[in-house]
Amino acid sequence: MEILLLRHAQTAGNLQKRYIGSTDEPLCAEGEERAKQTAALLGDFRLDRVIVTPLLRTGQTAALLFPGVPVEISEDMREMCFGRFENKNYLELAEDPDYAAWLETGCEAACPDGERMEDFCARCRTGLERVIARCAARGEERIAMVLHGGSLMAILSGYAQPTRSYFEWSAPNCGGYLCRLVPREFNRDKIMRLEGEAGWKY
Repeated sequence: MEILLLRHAQTAGNLQKRYIGSTDEPLCAEGEERAKQTAALLGDFRLDRVIVTPLLRTGQTAALLFPGVPVEISEDMREMCFGRFENKNYLELAEDPDYAAWLETGCEAACPDGERMEDFCARCRTGLERVIARCAARGEERIAMVLHGGSLMAILSGYAQPTRSYFEWSAPNCGGYLCRLVPREFNRDKIMRLEGEAGWKY
């Protein structure tokens, strides 16, 4: 099975470098244009299915990139909940001692009223396994997942080879990675092999 893992196109909050997790922002004009440019680069990229989350920005991006492809929603792979930091940027949080403490943990602790990185990663990885099982049962061999930046990092830091840490899997909007799933190894050792070191970055 081939899996194209892509981050959604930009929202206004992305452009302002805000923590956009559970906030359900639509794509901004720049994001729509970026998605259209990416669609042109992808060309006729044949897919059996595209996976999105319940949040607008993934569904809108998928519709622009892969019109007409069957869509499935994964609740498990939605973005991390940033709690009290949600929809704020680092400038607005600069004087917040809770924010400074969170950064000191490498962002691994739970945000106030939010999610802990370990729990978020476990949720996303469970979602991936569920989606792969459903797609395999339908005989689907080529799928795309249009997800969130955090969701991609959670999935790839848990499964992909070569091994990299969470933040090393950061992808730009409309960028990502083309992966080949090795079913026996995935079940035993939780491995997805990347097609090329550079990935799918625009």
